[in-house]
Amino acid sequence: MLYYMINAAYKDETWGEKETNEKKEIYIDLAAESAVFNGKAVSEYCFLLRQIEPDKITACAAVDRFTDVEAEAQKFFEHLGLQVSDIECKEVNSHSMIMMVRQSDNNKLCEDKYEIYEKYDIEDDYHFWKSEKMIVPSDKGRVEHVAKYNRAPKSYMEEIERIYQQPNIERRPAHPVHYIFGSDNVITTKKLVDNLLDALYQNKRIFSKKTVVVTRTDVDDDFSDEYRRCKGGAIVFYINEEVQEGSNASPYNRFLENTVPYIKKNRNDVLTIIVFPRECKRLKELLYNEMAHMSFVEIADELMDGKEAKNVLTDMAKEKNIQPDEKLTAIIDESSKYYLNEVTTVFEEWYSNISKTVIFPQYSSVEAIEKGDSKEKVKGDSYKELQSMIGLGEAKKVITGAVNYYKVQKLYQDKGMPQDRPSMHMCFTGNPGTAKTTVARLVADIMKQNGVLSSGHLVEVGRSDLVGKYVGWTAPTIQKKFKEAKGGVLFIDEAYSLVEDSEAGYGDEAINTIVQEMENNRDQLIVIFAGYPDEMKKFLEKNPGLKSRIAFHVPFEDYSTEELVDITRFMASKKEMELTDGAIAKLQSVYEEAIENDDFGNGRFVRNMLEKARMSQAERLASMDYEQIGKKELKTIIEDDIESWVPEKKVVRTIGFIA
Repeated sequence: MLYYMINAAYKDETWGEKETNEKKEIYIDLAAESAVFNGKAVSEYCFLLRQIEPDKITACAAVDRFTDVEAEAQKFFEHLGLQVSDIECKEVNSHSMIMMVRQSDNNKLCEDKYEIYEKYDIEDDYHFWKSEKMIVPSDKGRVEHVAKYNRAPKSYMEEIERIYQQPNIERRPAHPVHYIFGSDNVITTKKLVDNLLDALYQNKRIFSKKTVVVTRTDVDDDFSDEYRRCKGGAIVFYINEEVQEGSNASPYNRFLENTVPYIKKNRNDVLTIIVFPRECKRLKELLYNEMAHMSFVEIADELMDGKEAKNVLTDMAKEKNIQPDEKLTAIIDESSKYYLNEVTTVFEEWYSNISKTVIFPQYSSVEAIEKGDSKEKVKGDSYKELQSMIGLGEAKKVITGAVNYYKVQKLYQDKGMPQDRPSMHMCFTGNPGTAKTTVARLVADIMKQNGVLSSGHLVEVGRSDLVGKYVGWTAPTIQKKFKEAKGGVLFIDEAYSLVEDSEAGYGDEAINTIVQEMENNRDQLIVIFAGYPDEMKKFLEKNPGLKSRIAFHVPFEDYSTEELVDITRFMASKKEMELTDGAIAKLQSVYEEAIENDDFGNGRFVRNMLEKARMSQAERLASMDYEQIGKKELKTIIEDDIESWVPEKKVVRTIGFIA
């Protein structure tokens, strides 16, 4: 729905002489005629007079289709018998429309403002977490300047060029594609999104200047109203949290479930732009799974090499009219890769110091807060998530110590005491189901957020991913995986399998290559070896060269009965399920017995118990009268739904007959 403010020249020398009551009667008649005019249009548009003055008339309009508003306004004035000229129509946002409808109602030029609100999607109570922005049209030169000034990625520049290519046929606006932005630089991304919308409006790909901006996901809203109101325009979602396995993804899954149908339904009438952090891979995967038959242009941050990063820093300094010095580029390693937001951070720190020492030297004696202070707490949402996980006390302690160790080494460097970058490679040891893989993902992100790693992604591999089938294949295969993991974490699960049943020395070749690559890339990535405690101990004792390069040994203890119960509650809450006290008591009894079994699966056992309970609940509910089943019954797991645990008997095979 598009909203317009309308101004028109009008001359009535007798208007000022009319009495107030006479004007009211005229207004009432005009309100009735306005209703007649709008009634003929069904739901395509609504025109209302706001005020009549001796030299001008002001009005407003709500339009839900692509049309010539000035021509329709002329018809409206003619229907009312008002002779006007110089009609000007300006698109406005919802708030302005509300104010204009209120003014029309106060002047008795509107028969029923609440009917107008309902019929034309004008909300008098706009949600606090949504906001509308109006596009300020410019020209192609301005669009290209903004893109280059903000160092837009190549994919963005290519899309701008496509937008300015004219369609094969002249037709109403349409949306051949929608957009996904993956970036950690929110401020710059918002500028680029606004710039993109400007280009689309200039080229009539959207015909409304109004954009609804959603800055958080509210799972209780399906956004159907927003999509109706955005017809002809755009809606932009800024999602600032990553959806990944091991985290509470339920709110975002519900967001997708409630929103995707409207994105697809309105794909030709409303442009959708979704913005989320660069490493938010899980959410992008969920989106693509749901968006069948839709086309998206993905615009993501790009890596630049060290030489290009230095050039960007130099350009940033010149844009500030400041002569760059050696300190500006000294931190950049030409053999490394950098994202723009990382380069921008380097520049901002340098410029802050230059502002104090060169531009305003009178403040040069004021000391800055020490960077990399060893007392600084480990930061980041992933670290908070790790700390909130149930159990894993020793693992949390060692990982915190690893990050603090790196910070202290960095402090030595900042104080002018040369130090080599410390080795941060790790060994995770624990039984199945103790969250080793989940924690590895979090560690990758924690290290990125605390400056240890540049990208913080995780590459998970096993023996089949590293050991080649033929002679000479293993080393190149491993080198390829190390290259893929550069900037992040290489997670080698069941590492001891590399040397089990090794033939033709493939396992030895694998270990030797891994040791060499760990040393060559110690500044670029972290390797995490994982596996069962006993097997990992034997594996490392056989490989002293490998063992000496692992700085941190992270133990994952089995969960206690109480922790297993807490994990069950947490898993159930993610599925919006509740457990009765009886169910909890029975689970506790099951866990106390099960943990004594050698094959106990920790978190996996909990997951299986909960799934079996849900299946039992389904059978129980299916046997009940439909009318007796309410929302509470659907959400509740009771004691009878919990199966008793019976250990699996080991089958002993014998040869011969048994009497």
